[in-house]
Amino acid sequence: MGWLGTVPARSLFISWVRHSTRSSSLAQGLGAECHFIHDGQRLGLLKYLPRAWKTWRLLTRRRPALVICMNPPYFLPLVAAVYTRFYRARFILDSHSAAFDMRKWTWLHPLHAFAARRAVLSIVTNETLCDAVRALGGEAFRITDIPYTLPAGSYPLPAAAFTIVFVCTYAPDEPLAAVFEAARGLADVSFYVTGDARKADPALRGSQPRNLVFTGYLSNEDYAGLLRAADALMVLTTRDFTMQRGGSEAVSVGRPLITSDWPVLRQIFSKGTVHVDNSAESIQAAVGTLRGSYERYRREIRELANERQASWVRTRAELAQRLPELQEG
Repeated sequence: MGWLGTVPARSLFISWVRHSTRSSSLAQGLGAECHFIHDGQRLGLLKYLPRAWKTWRLLTRRRPALVICMNPPYFLPLVAAVYTRFYRARFILDSHSAAFDMRKWTWLHPLHAFAARRAVLSIVTNETLCDAVRALGGEAFRITDIPYTLPAGSYPLPAAAFTIVFVCTYAPDEPLAAVFEAARGLADVSFYVTGDARKADPALRGSQPRNLVFTGYLSNEDYAGLLRAADALMVLTTRDFTMQRGGSEAVSVGRPLITSDWPVLRQIFSKGTVHVDNSAESIQAAVGTLRGSYERYRREIRELANERQASWVRTRAELAQRLPELQEG
């Protein structure tokens, strides 16, 4: 049994990515066994076929009573729905904001609605997404974030330079061009951009400023070491209602944060954070603000970490009351 004391002992949390700290921390919080199924890059939808097969084999071999799955991609919940239908089990969706992006794969959104209606619960990060789940006919529960501890790790950084780590996945909503422009105007600041740089626009990558470094994909230990060694973290999105996991990682390692100025992100990251309009000028101003009052922002981000811990205790208790009756329904 997990911390909640409510989920079945045979519970699996499955994600079709190489790694996700949200998946691992949520799995730990729910007392579920975490599995990442990722087999490299393939073209288009074909990459999901081997993942679906590996997931089906895992489920039918382990026979979990509860399956918790990352959403999107929508095909993983579909596999979970079929499994639970034939094996008298239940499933929960951990639905990220991208699952509600109506600009992408519009023709596949009926799969999301199908899964949401059949899931015991859809876990989302804010009330707007709760409303979206209910509009699909599903049950929703908000878990903004779960406190967790990253590995100690290590990563060599220049001792003299003020260092900003831009946590990046090269998604379309991440304004990488603005980060490049901001870096050019801050020659005495070092910028490190995480993630697989091969996903970046080649033209943009070719205009890389001298004070900006692409780290490439890092091991969990190296990644955690980089975040701990940095002076501040930055996560940006041009899309509203999007939770920033990199922001939660900033809270975890006690580093001040620069993030986008959306109402949801202002509410979630209310301390130790400078909010920007995603422009190069705003990013440059935010770096100056952090440097000018650095110890204040360090203190505030630690206060926010303590508040997150207390909030998680309350959220966990609420879910503990709700989940058993949903499983019986």
